[in-house]
Amino acid sequence: MIQGFPGQIVALFNDDSELVAITSQAMRMVLFMLPFLGFQIVSANFFQFIGRSFVSLVMTLLRQIILLIPLYFILPQFVGLKGVWLANPIADAAALLITVTVISCELLWLSRKIKEQKIHFANGGLE
Repeated sequence: MIQGFPGQIVALFNDDSELVAITSQAMRMVLFMLPFLGFQIVSANFFQFIGRSFVSLVMTLLRQIILLIPLYFILPQFVGLKGVWLANPIADAAALLITVTVISCELLWLSRKIKEQKIHFANGGLE
């Protein structure tokens, strides 16, 4: 809805055509990665659940603190006001890529551990 009809959504709250146009463009940029954020949030919770609280903390702070704040300072110097709007999707995309990498490594490690335990128990637990 946000990507398809930002102007209509903004117009519900304001009737200034210039403000509606600017806000519609900003909404599309800022919220572009919104559908993918759930995976990043669930992954951070997964690490909390398995007792890897530091990894969970870093993943939680990654999007909104570690990546976003520096981007707010860097991007506007190159692309002006649009840089402020682009900082969110860029931070979200980078956090998502980092999250996919970290969760993939963790799941591979867990898979290997499970296989090792199966082999151990298959041998009668004698190893």
